[in-house]
Amino acid sequence: MTAPVLYVVACAAGPASEVGALVGEAVDTGWDVCVIGTPVAVEAASSTCRGWPR
Repeated sequence: MTAPVLYVVACAAGPASEVGALVGEAVDTGWDVCVIGTPVAVEAASSTCRGWPR
């Protein structure tokens, strides 16, 4: 059985720094997560996200 997939779209707004927490919680509960972000959002979230970019 495949895991559900969560797509997260983030821009450079303040909450982008919290994307890592969202991704972590989703992964811990069995979700595959794809993050689509602007370059600034990816930079802000990269310190808290785990895994690897695709």
